[in-house]
Amino acid sequence: MTQMLARAKSGAGAVTLEFQVGTDMDKAFLLVSNRLDRVSGYPEEVDEPELDTATSEDTPIAWFNIIATPDNTRPMYEYADFIDDVVADRLKRVPGVADAVRWGGAEREVRVEVDPETLARFGLTIPDVIDALRAADSTATAGYVDEGKRRYTVRAEGQFASLDDIRDVVVVSTEDALSGRLARVTVGDIATIEYAYKDLQILFRFNGAEAISMRAMREPGANVITTMDGIREAVDELNAFDLPNAGLELVQVYDETTYINASIDLVTNNIWVGGVLAALVLLAFLRSPRATLIISIAIPVSVIGSFVAMAALGRSINVISLAGLAFAVGMVVDAAIVVLENIYRLREQGMPARKAAYEGARQVWGAIMVSALTTVMVFIPILVMEMEAGQVFAISRSPFLFRSCCRCWSPSR
Repeated sequence: MTQMLARAKSGAGAVTLEFQVGTDMDKAFLLVSNRLDRVSGYPEEVDEPELDTATSEDTPIAWFNIIATPDNTRPMYEYADFIDDVVADRLKRVPGVADAVRWGGAEREVRVEVDPETLARFGLTIPDVIDALRAADSTATAGYVDEGKRRYTVRAEGQFASLDDIRDVVVVSTEDALSGRLARVTVGDIATIEYAYKDLQILFRFNGAEAISMRAMREPGANVITTMDGIREAVDELNAFDLPNAGLELVQVYDETTYINASIDLVTNNIWVGGVLAALVLLAFLRSPRATLIISIAIPVSVIGSFVAMAALGRSINVISLAGLAFAVGMVVDAAIVVLENIYRLREQGMPARKAAYEGARQVWGAIMVSALTTVMVFIPILVMEMEAGQVFAISRSPFLFRSCCRCWSPSR
């Protein structure tokens, strides 16, 4: 671990751990979880901490707004628990999604409103009521019961199952000294118990209507395109079944892949335009359609070969690798021109076409290889860096090496 950063705010706290580049994050996650399990003695009002691979500073892969359908008049804030149980749970099950966080809405709760006058008449205080409820709402192991060769575990189940269970909790019990009769004061005698919703802390509006927002966080290292495809499938499934039955609709308002797809399309178009312009320039100077066609064939052969190598090595296509392919188009053309000119020279000396093609490529392959290696060597210092720049360029390490190989051999074909 390289850094530990702790933040605290009203009602919540977070501890962020950063590890060195190359750390096995699955192992680190397991070790942190094991150490966290050793912590005990949490306060009664505090939930135990949860581990997450995404932080609040990470950029969400997608934002959604949940709105009510026109015929739904129920307040939107009452759907918080439904969204957590249905929508968020479905998005979290998408491969590559680390977390789905809801913004807005109010969780449902059991509200106990104590009558101060009644409480004072019985000589009780608020802590007395809290202690009584806490003692009644608990489950404990009561030992074992042996019956023949079998042993049964006995548990004392005391958790509340309904509002009546809360009303029947005894706060204080007294005995009359003269009559011997017992007098009991229950929670129902001094308080009103009902289901309610927590006070709203965040209010969202979408196109003038109340809404609940949700963001999906991507796991570190997960493929953005694949993860977004899974999210879209989950959204379609929710909008087709669960949400219409509840009178809701899920609208996606942000998609991280929009920029990525636009960048990939831009680089792809640049490759096509660059290849066509290179062929036109060759045709203008060489004035030979046959020679131009031979050199132009080197471009798709090298590009397709690079894609095959990336797939074999488990590399994903991204903006950097596509930009490298676009830059390499001109280098492939240069190498093809060198080989073709050498073949043309041997043909003018009377050498047969097949032998001229072989000898022409064999004589200059060393020079082309050295020229390609100079390009590769430029990126070696960046690839060995353990900083962000090194990690960014490392994803295109294999395509750069394979493009060098393609430059050497594709023109001779």
